Order: sequence, then C-alpha cells, then structure tokens
Amino acid sequence: MTPPDVQNVPDVWGLLAEAYGSLALDNVNSGLLATIELTLAQRDRFVLVPKEPTVEQLMAIRKRFMVDIQGAHMGPSAENSYRVALAAAPKPEGKL
Repeated sequence: MTPPDVQNVPDVWGLLAEAYGSLALDNVNSGLLATIELTLAQRDRFVLVPKEPTVEQLMAIRKRFMVDIQGAHMGPSAENSYRVALAAAPKPEGKL
C-alpha cells in the first residue's frame, strides 16, 4: 500500500466555490447553481479523507482507542476501524 499524496490534493471546496462564482457570473443553469450552493452549505460538516489511512491516522487511532493505560490491546485493528468509519460515512443515494 502506498501512502496517499495528501500534499497534492486540490482544495475541492475552494474549486467548487470558484466554479459557482464563474457560473453565476455567466447566468448558467439556475438548477446547477442551486445544487452547488446546497453542496457548499455542507462544507462545515464534511472533510475529504483518503480511502487508505495514512500512518499518522493509524497511529492516532491506535493511540486514542486501541490501547488502555496498561498497553493491552482493546479492540479491532486501526486499519479495520478506519475502514468501518469510511463504510459508515454518509453517501449519496445509489453510491456504494
């Protein structure tokens, strides 16, 4: 597994806001503008995360949830925990 290239991930919210501004200036399809506006309203509720966890994410999961004060293993692996969290994340209807 290769780590995700998080340094080169575009600012998706910024790009969407820029597209909205450009489309609004051109008086493009109001339905499309309304959809983009509704999407941008969600920006405080969602973040982009890689499908595969980074080493830092796995270490944070292990540190926070997997080990008790004595260092005993307390649950599923960090990798499985990350995948379960991604699987449980809200998705548009019809998207797996």
